[in-house]
Amino acid sequence: MNLCMAATYDPDPRAPLGFRLPFHLETGEILPERWRAWLQFMGLFYVVFIPVYLGLGHLGAWLDRGAVYALAIERSIPLVPLMILPYASLLWTYLVPLLHMTPVEIRQLSRQMTATLLIAGLIFLVFPGRVAFLETPVTGTLAPLYEIMRSIDAPNNAWPSLHVASATLLLVGSGERATPPFAWGYGLWLALMSAATVLTHQHHLLDVASGLALAMIVRRAIPLPPALNHSRA
Repeated sequence: MNLCMAATYDPDPRAPLGFRLPFHLETGEILPERWRAWLQFMGLFYVVFIPVYLGLGHLGAWLDRGAVYALAIERSIPLVPLMILPYASLLWTYLVPLLHMTPVEIRQLSRQMTATLLIAGLIFLVFPGRVAFLETPVTGTLAPLYEIMRSIDAPNNAWPSLHVASATLLLVGSGERATPPFAWGYGLWLALMSAATVLTHQHHLLDVASGLALAMIVRRAIPLPPALNHSRA
């Protein structure tokens, strides 16, 4: 079963068996390189993310320089409470590279993510954006999720959407190294999550578009190593 799962998640024609394994085939020893690269990636991410997202977002609010970058018609978009679930699923996307990327690829992904955060932080400071939606009360079982989201949200970092930019780097990069069913699934996941940023009233359409554009520009400027797997061979 483990061999079948590895062949599904992590095909690689350069590997002896045509796919990578997370453990030594004879001894069963877990290979730590990928986990070490991933932990370094997550550590650096939080070191940069917290001051950029929370610090600069709140600084923009303190300077009272936030502007709304949205169409007037967007104010009529309803809040869809259930969309908090795909919105919050961003947390799971950070585990996806563990399934598909080598340590070298994860380190390059870390460079992409750091560059994205720093560029977004500069925009938050120079051109801070905020949302125009009025806060809609949410009741029921989903209410605590909205309370958590709103309590940590900074008011002046709406565009570009780091939610969309981060998910794009993680899911597109991993999808390029996955078999077609997973690649399509990651694409649908990204589309649903992007829609959720608007339907939970966290972002406007321009925020989503600019987040996607930022991620694609960074991917072009700091490319991952070429993806070589069975789905592309």
